[in-house]
Amino acid sequence: MNNIYKKSKSIAIKTVHDETVVFIMDSWSGNLEDEIFILNETGKFILDHMDGSKNVKEISEKLFSEIEGDDISQEEIDKDVISFTEELLKRHIIIKS
Repeated sequence: MNNIYKKSKSIAIKTVHDETVVFIMDSWSGNLEDEIFILNETGKFILDHMDGSKNVKEISEKLFSEIEGDDISQEEIDKDVISFTEELLKRHIIIKS
């Protein structure tokens, strides 16, 4: 949770019909599922905050403060943010800062 990440330089982020789409451009596999990643509002929030200045715990706490009262605990958000961060790393969308 103390790791700090930033967006990879090999991605492009665009809004298409009210959805945030991440285009992964570091390799072309021929499989669109490997090359694009669609974010929901929460995913966009997390990725937007991965700017090389905040660690994962700080982002998780900020997210919790934004959605507090939605009947979800900080621990649940921590797990979800960690899982999402792992997926972003696997897809080369973020890199360690």
